[in-house]
Amino acid sequence: MRKALLPGANTIRQGRFEQADGGTLFLDEIGDMPLDVQTRLLRVLADGQFYRVGGYAPVKVDVRIIAATHQNLELRVQEGKFREDLFHRLNVIRIHLPPLRERREDIPRLARHFLQVAAHELGVEAKLLHPETETALTRLAWAWVTCVS
Repeated sequence: MRKALLPGANTIRQGRFEQADGGTLFLDEIGDMPLDVQTRLLRVLADGQFYRVGGYAPVKVDVRIIAATHQNLELRVQEGKFREDLFHRLNVIRIHLPPLRERREDIPRLARHFLQVAAHELGVEAKLLHPETETALTRLAWAWVTCVS
């Protein structure tokens, strides 16, 4: 293994881009990314390579990016808080997923899905929801974010 480039470091660790090379990297809450990091990300996306901290040789990567945010990136661009060129590079295929509270009709189906997933993982038969339980679930506030895997 090559000697580490930073004082006190004994090994070189792969970063997220190297780990995702040939695959997909998910960047959550990209709207909160500082401008200097946005610049570095844009360079990686444009050039397909980056330099390690203290490194001299470029590291080539082939990574697909999936990014998510709860923020309005167009507004962040207008406010100068998000790079317009990065926004356009990331905004190739856009998926807007409304909050669960705005699509209550999906709640029973999602609940059944998660019961099936849990049952499969546990090696048991899936439980069934009573209609009253489904109704109660659709009446909840659902103020938090739900991620479907």
